[in-house]
Amino acid sequence: MICFQEVARSGFGDRLRGIAHLIEAAARRGETEVLYNDDGAVNDQAYRWSAFPGRMTDMIRIEGLTWRYHALPLPPSAQHVVYDSASAHVGRSHPAARQFHRIGPADPAVTARVDALDLDRSWVALHVRQTDNVALNEVFFDEDYESRALENLRTCAPRFRRRRVFLASDNAVSLADWRERLEAEGFEVRTSDPVFDTEKLRQTGLDDMLVDFFALSRCRRVVRTVPSEFSRFAAWVGGRRLRYRDLK
Repeated sequence: MICFQEVARSGFGDRLRGIAHLIEAAARRGETEVLYNDDGAVNDQAYRWSAFPGRMTDMIRIEGLTWRYHALPLPPSAQHVVYDSASAHVGRSHPAARQFHRIGPADPAVTARVDALDLDRSWVALHVRQTDNVALNEVFFDEDYESRALENLRTCAPRFRRRRVFLASDNAVSLADWRERLEAEGFEVRTSDPVFDTEKLRQTGLDDMLVDFFALSRCRRVVRTVPSEFSRFAAWVGGRRLRYRDLK
């Protein structure tokens, strides 16, 4: 048995870097059972749960692995792995990239909502990231990203012979603006109809976030307005490699 302790205090996309290494560590050791802890440092609990109020073991399943949350201290007799996804280099190739198709929603209700969207490979996904790091660190992002995203969608449309876009965003204003922009361009637009809490930095709740993530993975191509681990790993779940800095 492996005990895997994730010590970062970051969002869902960043935390999936830890999941990649969990899968790789289990495969390397020939293990199918994992005890997982993602509490972070004790003094960071208030921040951690306000920024990311959920446990990974409650949100995703990993085919072929039995994993469950275990409070600290972890059993000393098991093999231990401690991983900090926040300090891992975002551009590094992950050893479990080809294994991400094994990741799915833990809650059947999330799966049902994704299925109801009826997305297939005739759809292109657009991930609009407006809150979180974009809101906090605007100087880090290229002001031309949004125009480049729209041009990417225009390029994809004739190649896929359909003008269909699944639109995902963590921000109410961005979702409305992009829907209007895409429909004016002649695209058919579909969304997960998330519920937004505009008082929060991340305006969508956990279930809506997971529906968007796995819906992105169903589409033929993922286009995004900024580099994001969230949409990169969604593409990997769908079997398409996307480097961190690539916009599609």
